[in-house]
Amino acid sequence: MSAARAAIQAAKRLVLPGGRGFRRVLWGPAAGCWLWLDLHHELRLYFGIYERELGPSFRRLLRPGMKSFDIGGRDGYTALAIAARTGADVLSFESDPQAAASMRQVFERNAHPVRAVNAFVGANDGDSSITVDRAAGEYFVPDFIKVDVEGGEADVLAGAAHTLEGRRPALIVEVHGTGSEAACREILARHRYGVEAVDRARWFAEHRPLAHNRWLACVPRA
Repeated sequence: MSAARAAIQAAKRLVLPGGRGFRRVLWGPAAGCWLWLDLHHELRLYFGIYERELGPSFRRLLRPGMKSFDIGGRDGYTALAIAARTGADVLSFESDPQAAASMRQVFERNAHPVRAVNAFVGANDGDSSITVDRAAGEYFVPDFIKVDVEGGEADVLAGAAHTLEGRRPALIVEVHGTGSEAACREILARHRYGVEAVDRARWFAEHRPLAHNRWLACVPRA
């Protein structure tokens, strides 16, 4: 850790309450929502500036009434931000059982129509895995999909062929590495999607270990 980051962490410990607790997001797309946060480590979520680069894409792609899948839910922030904008159902898929259980508690604290599903979303169905296409059959067909699965994003798209050809939802896909982005772009081109790359912010940037880590905002072509 750099000296500057260490100084910031020390200042947080002095000024902010420690430990996890329910905190209400102050600003941003999930403003007013409750999250289970440790302010010493998750201050961006509290201030509503986590992944702020996606703000214009969310405003462009999301409309009231759109049902959504949030794949790779983690803390529930993105699912709540989507539901706050659309007012419609959101399913947040999370492969880690503890994280999924925590999200359920978070969603119960909020009034938005969001549910947590403990499942690994990938290219094939199995005992502990599910494809987007199968989830669309079991729950609802999404109008929008957000994908953040730490390198497995091409597999998620591979398991969504029928959905991409049928409902043709808008998507935001986080890519982890140049190979991952190339594989995602190939699948999206096959299904006739236009793709706009959203790069990470250069100022006040979040720390991310990968050199190539950004998002693809995707809309179906006619």
